[in-house]
Amino acid sequence: MPGLSIVIPTLNEEQYLPKCLELIKQHASDLNRIEIIVVDAGSEDETRNTLSADINLLSVPDYAGHKYKSLINRVLDVYDLDKSS
Repeated sequence: MPGLSIVIPTLNEEQYLPKCLELIKQHASDLNRIEIIVVDAGSEDETRNTLSADINLLSVPDYAGHKYKSLINRVLDVYDLDKSS
């Protein structure tokens, strides 16, 4: 079980997401103890295709245009339910 979950909300972030993920991996002292969750709100660019296999992707296209705070709260609710079973 990871010791830290990093949730990254995205919407059309293909230009910035790879660098963000690279920096996280460079600064993580133990990659086995973290999980990275990219929450995509319906990107129309190549955002989802920039992810490597070790990144968890949660796609929630119904939240395109919503505030990231409400998106993250919804994701955490759903993700918590998935982990508890």
